[in-house]
Amino acid sequence: MSPPTRSGFGSLLLERALASDLKGKVRMDFAAHGLTCDIALPLDAHAVH
Repeated sequence: MSPPTRSGFGSLLLERALASDLKGKVRMDFAAHGLTCDIALPLDAHAVH
């Protein structure tokens, strides 16, 4: 699978909203066997209880 030639709404939502609004990180890997998407978000102190 090759990377898309343009960003769609889903990619835009993941990359911008998660990264900017939630201080998260998104990594997308368009490999031959399919897409792998890693999402990392910081936990709020209240979520750890």
